[in-house]
Amino acid sequence: MVLWRRHSPSIHYLIPFDTTLFVSESVREVVKTLLEAGVLVLLVVFIFLESWRATLIPMLGDSVSLIGAFSAFIRRSALPSIR
Repeated sequence: MVLWRRHSPSIHYLIPFDTTLFVSESVREVVKTLLEAGVLVLLVVFIFLESWRATLIPMLGDSVSLIGAFSAFIRRSALPSIR
């Protein structure tokens, strides 16, 4: 968004605090935490089931449920809010 195209040249503005750096770093940390949690869950499930083949089914189910949950969030946020 370019503010100078909307306002006259005589108006000066200053952005005192840029939050995009904080948000970008937060998103990076969330992705890293999700990956670490997935590896830990994989390890724990493997330890209890003692078979890679038996571990694969619950791990695929978890992945599908996460993708479904996030797609529902995205779809919900894309809808216009009704007030």
